[in-house]
Amino acid sequence: MKAIPTIVIFSIITMYLSLQIYAEDTLYFAQSNKIRPIPVNKTNTKTDHDPQSEKNKLINRLTLSNNNLSSIPNYIYSYINLEYLDLSNNNLTSIPEDIKLLTKLKEIRLSNNKFVNFPQNLLSHPNLEIIDLSHNKILNLNSDLSFLLQVKKLNLSNNSMA
Repeated sequence: MKAIPTIVIFSIITMYLSLQIYAEDTLYFAQSNKIRPIPVNKTNTKTDHDPQSEKNKLINRLTLSNNNLSSIPNYIYSYINLEYLDLSNNNLTSIPEDIKLLTKLKEIRLSNNKFVNFPQNLLSHPNLEIIDLSHNKILNLNSDLSFLLQVKKLNLSNNSMA
């Protein structure tokens, strides 16, 4: 049996510790090599998550893809330092106005959802640089995208636009 080089083992461990691991009703978030649960309530009506927690300020990346979400859970807005939000592969059709509370948000991934219009509440977000709305059902751009001056990458590929 061949020995596995130490660098390969270290790389695998590092990748594991930086991943987010999912269970049925809980999102596990790896931070500083400590995995802690973030409760996810599939009805989005309440959560056991404490919005006043100081630990919320430590989270700057959050992935909630592939969770069959039809709306954004309210606890997300307590992560005031969030810079990256991945909500891909869900059933979202709109973005609430509260998205503006995430003032440090730079990148939002919304691919493979159910959007038929460009989410209006993204237009006036102050710091968004990357917006991915690919693989939705957007028919046309009835929004004035000139408000997106700070956006460096806007992906609208694979939509239903004529």
